[in-house]
Amino acid sequence: MHGKKVTPQSLLGQLGANLIEKIVLQMGWIWRPVNVFDVGIDGEIDEIRDPTTGEATNCIVRVQAKATERAFASESESGLEFPCDANDLDYWLRGNVPVVLIVCRPSADEAYWVSIRDYFRDQSVRKPGRVRFDKKANRFDATSAATLRQLALPRDSGIYSAPLHRAESLYSNLLMVSSFASRIFVADTEFRDPKLLWARLNSLGTGAGPEWLLTDKKLISFQNLTSFPFDKVCDLGTCEDFDTDEWATSTDRDRQWQFIRLLNMSLKALARRRRLRYDAKNEYFYFRGQSGKEERRREDNHASYLPPLDGHPDAP
Repeated sequence: MHGKKVTPQSLLGQLGANLIEKIVLQMGWIWRPVNVFDVGIDGEIDEIRDPTTGEATNCIVRVQAKATERAFASESESGLEFPCDANDLDYWLRGNVPVVLIVCRPSADEAYWVSIRDYFRDQSVRKPGRVRFDKKANRFDATSAATLRQLALPRDSGIYSAPLHRAESLYSNLLMVSSFASRIFVADTEFRDPKLLWARLNSLGTGAGPEWLLTDKKLISFQNLTSFPFDKVCDLGTCEDFDTDEWATSTDRDRQWQFIRLLNMSLKALARRRRLRYDAKNEYFYFRGQSGKEERRREDNHASYLPPLDGHPDAP
């Protein structure tokens, strides 16, 4: 008397079904195996859902799965083949529900798929009854969801599914402010227009930097306003200097704005000395291209930076 046995092929088939179920669940859908009266279909991918709203469409895709741990027919690094039984092929093509063939190797977590109806639309391909899988184009994984959804939805259904969320890398253009000037100078000035102030500074032939701003009839700067050339454009009797922390840690929005403006102007001055240009429209610094020159980079261990603000003209 011999007891009942579980064959290695049965275990392999279940491992293949488990792999397919895992991938289907990663898509956010449901895998239902067909355990009764299997006549060429191993399972169904159903409750095709909208990836954004989760709304079910009442559409399904039927699956014929084939698992192996050996090499597939004509397998190479780029592809493989699978021969289809003529009776299975007739059955798959006769129905009103899309059928996909999935071949897999469970131990390697790899699976490949094709839509039977689309693949055998050409009668010349149907006669040999062999499916050629491209290992890159026909890979079955979570990214196959969009194509499967379009396969499942009837063309006249009028159902719209939002596109799948795509992962992307975001890179911040903010750098930590590691240091700044210890004092801020404030003085009254007769100038009200920054352009006129620039003209006066340039007439003095000093090449003064842009680390200053005009606001509320005052000149505010990291530069010592009692020194040349700023002593020529402000009222020295009104000049005061403050600990920069009073601006950097202030809760007053005006002072916060002034501090940020000064940091940005300082960054522009630093960039100019390093032959970087500033694109005001797109708000970035860049090296001007030069033919025949090698690529140039700046890789500093630290820098001071806050997003540029509009309103302060660059030195001409």
